[in-house]
Amino acid sequence: MKIALLVIHRLTGFCLYFKNGKIDLIKKVEVLKINLKNKKYGK
Repeated sequence: MKIALLVIHRLTGFCLYFKNGKIDLIKKVEVLKINLKNKKYGK
């Protein structure tokens, strides 16, 4: 039982980490897009 709980805990932790990582990636891509636009228009 303890092992099963540990595995579930690890998996939920991994899922949260993955979700947060995806959000960070999306934010970074958005920032990159904005920077590219600003360079194009010479802002």
